[in-house]
Formats: sequence, C-alpha cells, structure tokens
Amino acid sequence: VGLAVGLAVGYGPMKLRLMADHQTGLGQAEVQLASGDGATLDAGSAIVDDSNEVERRVTLLRGAGFFDVDQDGRRFVVTVGDLSVEALGTRFEVSQTAEATSIAVEEGLVEIRDGVQAWQAGAGEGLVWRQGDPVAVTEVEAVAGWRAGQIDLTDMTFGDVVAVIDRRLPGRVFISNDALAGVALSGGLDISDPKAALE
Repeated sequence: VGLAVGLAVGYGPMKLRLMADHQTGLGQAEVQLASGDGATLDAGSAIVDDSNEVERRVTLLRGAGFFDVDQDGRRFVVTVGDLSVEALGTRFEVSQTAEATSIAVEEGLVEIRDGVQAWQAGAGEGLVWRQGDPVAVTEVEAVAGWRAGQIDLTDMTFGDVVAVIDRRLPGRVFISNDALAGVALSGGLDISDPKAALE
C-alpha cells in the first residue's frame, strides 16, 4: 500500500506548541482572533495571531484555516510559507501540506502574492501553489469542505490527501513510496471517519 504508521516524537510538535497562539488536536475548533474576526481551524492546525490596531495579521503554521473577515478598514493578511493572502470583508480558506498551499474563496475577493507575482481570486475560485509549478486561478467545488467532514480531491495529490487524514489520527502516517505521493486524484472523500478514509 505504501503507507506506514509511526509515533510522532521530537522537536517539531514542541516548537509548534510554543509558537502557536491557537492550535487544534485531532478535531477542528472555532477561535476568535484578537482582531475580533472568526476562524475555524482544521484538525492538526496551528496559527500565530499578530493583529493590532493598524492591521490584522495571521500566520498559518500548519494545517488549514477558514477565515470569516469583517470589513473594518484594516488589512487582513494570512501568511503561509512563501505566500501572503490579503482580504477585506470576505470568507476564505488557506490550507497547506508539505507538497502544496491552497487558497479557496467562499465570498468576496482575495489577493495572493508570492513575492514575485500576484493573483486575485473571487467567490468560487481558488488556486493551488506548488513550488516551481505554474499557478492558475480556477473554479473550486467546495470551500473548506473539511468543516462538514468532506474534501474535494480536485488538484490534490495522494500525498496531500494523506496529510489531511494524518492530522486527524494519533501518531503519524507516512508514505513509504515517494512515487505514490505525487499521484493526482479526483472526486471526493468522506474524512469524518479518518481510519476508513485512509483505507
């Protein structure tokens, strides 16, 4: 099958706990940001909240977050890896795995920058950013479907999907076959029962 399950031990989880302002375990959670805006964090996710009177700034350290942003005149920026996502008065998702970063917009408009280029995505649109791959804004089927225990596999690889399931299980799930990690998938997957989804 190309999968192995192991125990997560070491420096990573401890460092994450020390850095994060909000972190989830095996389930998702709704949090209120210092700015007063709402966010829903997926299982195994962590953010740093650096909002102040001038701007609202969040860093996604791990996993996925759905942000419900009020329009109050301040910039709202989510940073994830090499990308920044800026929005005013909108609802959108930002998620990451080791392989990719995804942005999907439910309502409003966001601007995404990687330091070189910029893209805009509106309601029902999103993009998947993979290092070195061309990026295009495309239509998305569902935004943050994980809130209802479902994920759309469009633009996801086997490695991406395993990372989403891994966040919902104790221990760690590894892909022992590197070629398998990059296989593109399509369709949908029920992740409400993570063990069944993995099988």
